Amino acid sequence: MKIFFDVDGVLMNNIHMKRGWLNRWDKDIEKDLGIAPEKFQEIFHDWFLKVQIGQLDFEESMDRWLKFHGYNAAASHVIEYWNQKDMNLNEDLWPAIRSLSQNANIELYVATNQSHARANHLWQNGFKDHFKKIYYSAALSCFKQDGNYFRQIEEELGFDPRKETVLFFDDDERNVKVSSERGWNAVCFDTHADVVNHPLIQPLLVS
Repeated sequence: MKIFFDVDGVLMNNIHMKRGWLNRWDKDIEKDLGIAPEKFQEIFHDWFLKVQIGQLDFEESMDRWLKFHGYNAAASHVIEYWNQKDMNLNEDLWPAIRSLSQNANIELYVATNQSHARANHLWQNGFKDHFKKIYYSAALSCFKQDGNYFRQIEEELGFDPRKETVLFFDDDERNVKVSSERGWNAVCFDTHADVVNHPLIQPLLVS
């Protein structure tokens, strides 16, 4: 069985679509880098969206933004700072992830909206030890709200979600809706209980 997990709000205990910020990675960014956090948040409604689907280079775009606003920090340093700070694992969920990854009959994957930089950082910092692959928006050139995102995964892995049970946990109802329409068994994630108590997963976690 294939099981896919979202990152932010699911595997990571940072920002959840329903419950908002759980752990702010940028709470010390003004003290550490001199960047106002409320100003930094503006990028998520601007050019960073194109970075997330691979249309803009992250470091070049960050460099232009920093210079435009008069910040002296190096773009590469800001990106690395972000990657390092935004690593708050959902510790309630990860014991199940570690257990499932040891099951030869289970294939674990990540399905997320991320830049190349963060996807690579996640992969190199623990994710590669438990997941077969990380699928992300910058590599697929579209967000999960686009059904083409899931179609590309289906084609690469060679499965038909209407003929094979494929689980997907995401905290964004839009992604759950789009994937469900393609036949994925998608669950709108709230807490780790949605995973560990799922009828298809619970028996696999019993020792």
